[in-house]
Amino acid sequence: MLTEVLSEMMKSGRYFDMLALARYFYRIGQPLIGDASYERFCSKLRAMYPETMKVWDSRSYDDDTIPFALLKEIGVEPVEIGGSRSELVRYLDEEKSRSIETVTGYRDAYNVFQEYKKEGKDIVLSLKVDGVNTKNLFLEGRYRLGMSRGRSGNGFDWTDGLRRIMPSSISQVGEIRVVGECFVESDRLAGLRAKYGDDKYKTPKSAAISLLRVKHEVEDYQGLRLLCFGADGVGSTLSETFRWLERNGFSVVPYRCVRAEDIPADFSVFKIWLKGFMDVIAEEGKGIPSDGMVAEVDDLDWAGQERGQYQSRQIALKFEYWSYRYYVGKVMDVVWEQKRVTASVRVRIECMTTADGCTAKIINVFNPSMVLRCGLKRGAEVYFERNSGAVNILLYGERLKKILEDGDENGVKVCEGY
Repeated sequence: MLTEVLSEMMKSGRYFDMLALARYFYRIGQPLIGDASYERFCSKLRAMYPETMKVWDSRSYDDDTIPFALLKEIGVEPVEIGGSRSELVRYLDEEKSRSIETVTGYRDAYNVFQEYKKEGKDIVLSLKVDGVNTKNLFLEGRYRLGMSRGRSGNGFDWTDGLRRIMPSSISQVGEIRVVGECFVESDRLAGLRAKYGDDKYKTPKSAAISLLRVKHEVEDYQGLRLLCFGADGVGSTLSETFRWLERNGFSVVPYRCVRAEDIPADFSVFKIWLKGFMDVIAEEGKGIPSDGMVAEVDDLDWAGQERGQYQSRQIALKFEYWSYRYYVGKVMDVVWEQKRVTASVRVRIECMTTADGCTAKIINVFNPSMVLRCGLKRGAEVYFERNSGAVNILLYGERLKKILEDGDENGVKVCEGY
């Protein structure tokens, strides 16, 4: 029914109503359309309405307002925000869901680390878990509320699900907020898909959303995990916060502390030094979905500089173990899709299973000129990468050239499908 609703909205030109619904249902773990279709849709909107899409792209779907009017129009009850615990939501209010600035190479990382060294700021290196962000409230030592990320009380109440993996009490009184990433262990996904026959259990992240949002059988939660990376008011440094979390029964992300004076000033030495920490964090993070290593100033009172939606106090290192992984596929066919006045081109490749456990069959090319530019004909090789939404993204032009020529510098490598 809902797909028919989207189809009618498309015919009526209600593109941004479609977008609002698609993002909402993805957020609650019930995607209306596949990742590839969503990416094609957004790309077309960016081409048609660039200024409007800048607003949508500037925020996470967690920060979207709930489309109450649209949900009422299609006869769907919205997922309750706050619920019977609505009086507690104010404790977890946040102005905006912040992002971490990405660094994709040793040279840029070196420049940032030298700034930290110059400021005399110790740093903490930790695994960047690719899960679903949660915020949790303890009052007077008791666990009271768990929510998804979102500004101004716009998060979803996940308390009942989080209770299963959260300490029921802590030693510290007062008001304590704990944040962490939730995911389902990869080896549990096949069992959940087989049991429920549902694509919602495709990735560790989407499966976690489903388990937190909807009550499941007790055994389904055995693979649900929470790794914490922050708490308010329990220490003046991040390293103190991690130690407090561990003492109070929380599992924390793998991490290491680094003193400012130990950061090498020589670039060649720095590369070897940083790679050593990456080796350790990656090894300790085996089995945990991750998409980088975070470098954050240990001093929690130091905000650094504001750069748009980022703060200079932290960066996400996405190279070496977390570098761009690209694939080489074999083109089997070029597929032209015509829908009313719009059209798109895709290439069908020889089926392969990628490192994230998903099947790659289709790569979006978007227009015929790209087919000609990249020489995409039957039997040809095509380069693509996987983004965090498990979408196959065509690699071409200067970006592909840079990856092929300079990728080894930062650990960028071809991934073998199977």
